[in-house]
Amino acid sequence: MASSPESEYADDVKTCTSAVEGMAVREDSAEISKEKLQSTEHPTDTENAEDDEEEDLYIIDEEELERLQKTMNDEERKSNKERALKLKAEGNASFKTGEYADAMESYTEALRICPLSSSAERSILYSNRGATWARLEKKKVAIKDCTKAIELNPSYVKPILRRAQLYKETKNLDDALKDYQHVLELDPSIGEARHACMTLPDEIKERNEKLQAEMLGKLKELGNLVLKPFGMSTDNFKLVKEGEGGGYKIQFQK
Repeated sequence: MASSPESEYADDVKTCTSAVEGMAVREDSAEISKEKLQSTEHPTDTENAEDDEEEDLYIIDEEELERLQKTMNDEERKSNKERALKLKAEGNASFKTGEYADAMESYTEALRICPLSSSAERSILYSNRGATWARLEKKKVAIKDCTKAIELNPSYVKPILRRAQLYKETKNLDDALKDYQHVLELDPSIGEARHACMTLPDEIKERNEKLQAEMLGKLKELGNLVLKPFGMSTDNFKLVKEGEGGGYKIQFQK
């Protein structure tokens, strides 16, 4: 028995609705688009390869350092620490005069001999080297050194603040806000952190809304391609939000 035009139309609507619903996404899917957007703002593969190659020249093999230090007596370890502190002073002097390559060499050599048990001193060395990487516009590696400094001394404000700045400069606003909030917990007097904690939430919201609009626009284009054979478009469907922070459901409208 042949179906009626009305039932065929209803079937078409059901098919189209299912197709469009398949493209409905939750708000948190904006994170996927955010990652894609950020990937275009980050250095190219070639630039990253160059950074990795340069970073390899200054790598700190802590396992090897630990092995060597186990063979030393207390006097030798003390001597190494004193030498590391002198190298840090030399690095600081080079940094102040803008001789960043020399500063990098000094900080790295210091890290290669400073006892692993001297966490506070090693944290400062990583923080200072992170600042040097930042001056050389090597932000990815600078963030790594700041992170290492924070791991060694979680209450050390300088590398946390510097990493927050680097995250913000590289458009990683969410992590930047977390670091600025951490800075305020440790030292509420830092004005930069207070200002960032007031302005970044709005910047993050604006970014997310923009990403969501772009994503929904692309979904609409795709939806029109799917619906065209049925003589319909996405104008025949309405996205209805399901509660605060929820996803969307599709409603058909003639």
